[in-house]
Amino acid sequence: EPTNHLDADALEWLADFLKPSNRDRDMTMLLVTHDRYFLEKVCSEIIELDRSQIYRYPGNYTRYLELKVSRLAAEDAETERARTKLRRESEWMARQPKARQAKSKAREQQYYALVDASKGRGIDNKIQLSTPEEKENQKRLGGVVAEFRQAKYLMGDRVLLQDFTYDFRQRDRIGICGPNGVGKSTFLKILTGQLKLASGTIKLGETVRVGYYEQQGLILTPEQEKQPVLKFIQEAVEKS
Repeated sequence: EPTNHLDADALEWLADFLKPSNRDRDMTMLLVTHDRYFLEKVCSEIIELDRSQIYRYPGNYTRYLELKVSRLAAEDAETERARTKLRRESEWMARQPKARQAKSKAREQQYYALVDASKGRGIDNKIQLSTPEEKENQKRLGGVVAEFRQAKYLMGDRVLLQDFTYDFRQRDRIGICGPNGVGKSTFLKILTGQLKLASGTIKLGETVRVGYYEQQGLILTPEQEKQPVLKFIQEAVEKS
């Protein structure tokens, strides 16, 4: 899993090093990544795990998307044919007596196989990250989310912020880029109030509620690590 903690420059270098056109790289490589652009540049085959089945697609990520669409379309067509046939077989099943002959039992087994085939792959449910109450609160978010005024922050003897003034506004979508260690996570901790400025001010809007997913994940105590996951989640929800 090479892309979890690499910055943009390191990812670019690694992708160029591993890409299939480098014929001097005599290697076989298996990687897991959520970075579709890395897959696009590096991979010559994609393996997908879907509903307990493994599917193999020759080519890069773009080719994988094309072949997957074709596969799912073929599955949907096969499912629809099974449903059409199932409707006819259901009528036959309803007419059959309880005591069935050998031929009837064989056809009955085929019927249940059709039932399974007609279920299809189902519909992917969309993940809801907000409760109805949270969505309602989001509608009340003011125009200004956070205001920096003449902000200064020092990381040891290195200056991270100097006379920084900026207004973060509603519906902004802002990415913070830079090499590892430059201060991206530190800036987010300043924004969320975990770290204090050396001088200047930061003001959050009155209706702002901060959601922050840290890169190291949850920090658990030894007692929490021993808890079942559902028990841990239940306690966290009850506390909130």
